[in-house]
Amino acid sequence: MRSNRGVTNKNRTIGLILTIVVCFLYGCSAIGTQVAESKRIALTGSQENSGTFKQGMLTIDYNFRLSGDNITLSGKVGYFGGVDSLDVRVLFFDQQGTVIEQKMVYSVPYRKGADSWGGRNFEKELKVPANAAGFTFDYSSQDRRNKG
Repeated sequence: MRSNRGVTNKNRTIGLILTIVVCFLYGCSAIGTQVAESKRIALTGSQENSGTFKQGMLTIDYNFRLSGDNITLSGKVGYFGGVDSLDVRVLFFDQQGTVIEQKMVYSVPYRKGADSWGGRNFEKELKVPANAAGFTFDYSSQDRRNKG
């Protein structure tokens, strides 16, 4: 009689590897990277701050307000061209511009249009990491494919 122990261990190993890969690609990929000075948004004052962020096909008209160690961040997402999915993250960086934490702020799931999913606006209240000097935005997208 053969043991299935090898299959179980193999499945666990494959599952662990897939979990690490997914975390790397989607959850941890920006941590430790440098933010270009032109893309840095400083965390200053407690008044309402606003601006426009542009990167590649993405445009975000944003507003933020600091309150203690929290930030209320809102905005309107614009994307030139059609997408099957779109995820927008806020990246917090330290004094040297190194990303120390990231949080998802906007997501359009696969093949859900922004209009049917709730529009292109977002509003989030987030805890600001202790050593954060500022933030920027980053995104990942899947360009629209033919549905046929």
